Amino acid sequence: MSPARCWPSTAASRARTSNSGSPIYELSDNSGRLGHPPDPVYARAMGDVQERNKTTAARYWEVLYSHNWGAVAGFFSPTANYVDKGLGESLGGAHGPDEIVARLRLGLDPVEAHNHVEGMMIAEGDIVVTEHEEEWVFHTGERILHPFASVMVFAPDGKIERWWDYSNLGNLLDNAPAWWLEHIAQGYRSAEK
Repeated sequence: MSPARCWPSTAASRARTSNSGSPIYELSDNSGRLGHPPDPVYARAMGDVQERNKTTAARYWEVLYSHNWGAVAGFFSPTANYVDKGLGESLGGAHGPDEIVARLRLGLDPVEAHNHVEGMMIAEGDIVVTEHEEEWVFHTGERILHPFASVMVFAPDGKIERWWDYSNLGNLLDNAPAWWLEHIAQGYRSAEK
């Protein structure tokens, strides 16, 4: 676990004083490990990384909703993983930029309009969580507002390493047209062949 994730909040830690009089912070998770306040340079660096990752995530959403598939692929590391957790996907979802784009295109290419309704975005360390909604508009008249949360983990180089979506897929699947459901049933792996 990185220092950014294991550092306790002020409320979760107890301070005691060392023999030299400087504070020692003890983690309250009963792990027996002692921690110290992060170095100000480290804290600034982590803040810079978090802001970089939030900016990258915001840019990614803009590119995704423009359906610029070549640019979408460029946001992912070679070993990136995308999973729609509500599907219980076999084989652990899509792996690598090409599979991720194929997976996205399967569902989104046939959609007439795919709009982003921005929500809250938070970052901690290498993780960015976005709470947002998509509006799916089909040429046959169906409109679906689909809320979800996306959790992204960023690699040190700023590429997306893991992207997992959490949503009520029943909302999408119960309201989508039958022709679209038949289309996605073929799967993106069969479309690659």
